[in-house]
Amino acid sequence: MALRAALVVLLVLTAGCQQESSTDTSAPAPSTATAPAERDVCGMLTMDELKTAAGLTEASGQSSKSGGADVCTWTASGRSVIVQVYPYASAYDSARSAFEGQYGATAEEVTAVGEKAFYIDGKTGQFPTGTLVAQKGSTPISVQVMGGTGDAATRKGETTAIAHVILGKL
Repeated sequence: MALRAALVVLLVLTAGCQQESSTDTSAPAPSTATAPAERDVCGMLTMDELKTAAGLTEASGQSSKSGGADVCTWTASGRSVIVQVYPYASAYDSARSAFEGQYGATAEEVTAVGEKAFYIDGKTGQFPTGTLVAQKGSTPISVQVMGGTGDAATRKGETTAIAHVILGKL
């Protein structure tokens, strides 16, 4: 299951990091932008918050970084919660395209979660997976709830509750 979760994370991050090529051969302008500070995503959710939002208990978070995003994966009792905080606003649209392609479905717009958000439900391998991607300012996040016996509406509620917590800490 961890391997499948990692593959989903990698797929989204790879899509988020793709950049268009340019035929401009002039020297690039000096960049005044700095890379966003690294975030401790695992520290952004307490066990009480995970239990309240998704019923996940006794899980320890595993931090990672992939494609520039800061990631935390919690796994317990056949369920996983994966939260990614992306460094650039462009990752929002890239994530939408990647998840719609992966699940073969169209994402639905979600209101009152960040400045913009969408939800999509599908399967990662044999595991039912709910994914919510939201953006606050120039920072997109994604929340995935994988496994369990709940239906799509339950997973949507779980991902939304977790997204509210994370967005409140950005």
